[in-house]
Amino acid sequence: MKRLPGRDSTILAVATFSSNETMEIASNHFINCHAEMLPHHTGVLPYVFGRFHADQFSDALWAGMAMAQPAHLARAREKRRSEYLAGRICARSALALHGVHDFPLLSGTSGAPQWPPGMVGSITHNTRYAAAIACPARTIRGIGIDIETPLLPDAVKAVMDMTLSPPEVACLLAAAGGGWSSEGLFTAAFSAKESFFKAAYQEVGSHFYFEAVEIFRVDPARGLIGLRCTRTLSAHLTQGQEHWAHFAQPLPAAIFTAVALPAPASPPG
Repeated sequence: MKRLPGRDSTILAVATFSSNETMEIASNHFINCHAEMLPHHTGVLPYVFGRFHADQFSDALWAGMAMAQPAHLARAREKRRSEYLAGRICARSALALHGVHDFPLLSGTSGAPQWPPGMVGSITHNTRYAAAIACPARTIRGIGIDIETPLLPDAVKAVMDMTLSPPEVACLLAAAGGGWSSEGLFTAAFSAKESFFKAAYQEVGSHFYFEAVEIFRVDPARGLIGLRCTRTLSAHLTQGQEHWAHFAQPLPAAIFTAVALPAPASPPG
């Protein structure tokens, strides 16, 4: 293991590791992060997953991390500032895994992170966990990850009405079981569409709605959700094209999904 120069020794360590290992890469009183591998047909992709403690946040952490707090957060609630910082710490760690250091990861006019030239990436968080991934653009055209807190039963209908068609609901209900409740799968479905949006936005460059992709298959045993484009979004994302979202519940309070473009035409493996 090699520690990065010029930083607090508790922050950011980089090493080579295999697809079935995790590695701690950042640790302090505010956040503890580790690197894991996301399976993909292009090869395993490293991402960073962290547990943060909002009650341990203070504005002094920005300086301690050698990071500048963005001006647009000056009047934000402390909860929002802590979530943003946790995501940016994970993103800095994800870039460091590719040898990119001290890059000021700013937000564009849309709010999306502006990744270094030649890189694509994604950041996500809920109230406890944050994650980030960065990939070379030569191998991955777009990447999206998302963390969601599992839906409570009384919230499922609202999500169904907002994001899912009746055939999609039937597909999800048929797949429930084997360790996944219907609430868990509905959360994963919402999250998978969020991940697809993030991955595709890097190419499409404009917002689109949940019905732009439809769920046509759910495989809980393999952690896969099949997504099909219902309309053409760009020259490389055409109507009828199929993509695959990986989904998992690594912790009780976190359902995680990821979409990498281009995805295979059939389930990986």
